[in-house]
Amino acid sequence: ESFRNREYQKIVLAWFEAEGSWRTVKEWREEFLESFYKVLDMRKDSFYAVFDLLLKMDKTNYRIIETGTTRYLNRWMDSGQSTIMWDRFLNTGGRNGEVISIDLNGKSCQKARRITSDKVNVIEGDSVETLRNIAEAMEQRGETVDLIYLDSWDISKENWEGGQGADGAPAMHALKELKAIISRLSAGGIVLVDDNMIETHSSADDIRELFYEYEMAQAGRPWVYHESVGVRGKGRHVLEYMNEREDCRRG
Repeated sequence: ESFRNREYQKIVLAWFEAEGSWRTVKEWREEFLESFYKVLDMRKDSFYAVFDLLLKMDKTNYRIIETGTTRYLNRWMDSGQSTIMWDRFLNTGGRNGEVISIDLNGKSCQKARRITSDKVNVIEGDSVETLRNIAEAMEQRGETVDLIYLDSWDISKENWEGGQGADGAPAMHALKELKAIISRLSAGGIVLVDDNMIETHSSADDIRELFYEYEMAQAGRPWVYHESVGVRGKGRHVLEYMNEREDCRRG
C-alpha cells in the first residue's frame, strides 16, 4: 500500500490492525463488519449492501466516483467517511482501481489527500462540471465506472423539516450530478445517494429512533425499504429519474 502521508499510514494501520493482506471475499466482509459496520450508524446496512454488490461483480479492478470527500478520520456517524472505505476496499484482497473524489472545498480536498492512499484522486472543483469532463474523457478512452456515490450537498435542518419541496435544491443538484456521469455507468453498476429518509418523516432523530426500534424487532436484520416507499432528501429526484428508466432497478 502506498500512502501519501506516512503518519496517517501508521495511524490507519494501527486502527485497522491490518499489516497482513486480504485475499478472499469472506475476509473483506469480516473486515467491514469489524472496522466499519458498527460505527456507521444508520448508513451501515446501505454500505454493507453496496460492498456486497461490488464483491459480486468479481473484479480485480474497480472505478468508484464520489461527490463530496472525506474530511476527517473519525466522524463516522455524521459524515460516513466513504472515501476511507472505498480506499480501504481497493487496498485489500488483491484488488486495484481508482477512487475519484470531487469536492468544491479546497481545504477538504487537502485533508482528504493527506488521509488516503495514491489510489484516491481528489479533485477540487464544481461537481457537475467536473463529472461532465470526466465522462467525456472516459468515453474517449472507453472506460466505465462501477459505483457513483452522490454526497456533495450537505442537507440542512431546513431541508429536512421545511415541508414538501424543502429538499428541492440538494435533490436537484444530485440529479444534475447523476445525469453528468450516468452515461459511463457500467452494466450492473451502482448509484448510491446519501442523506435520505422515508417521506413520512421529517426528523433525522425520528428516523434514527424508528431505525433502532426496527433493528431490535428484526433481531439485527437489515432495514430494507419496500419499492412503494418514497424518499425525501438528496436522492428524491434521482429515485424518480431512475424509476423512469427501464435499464435501472431499485436496490
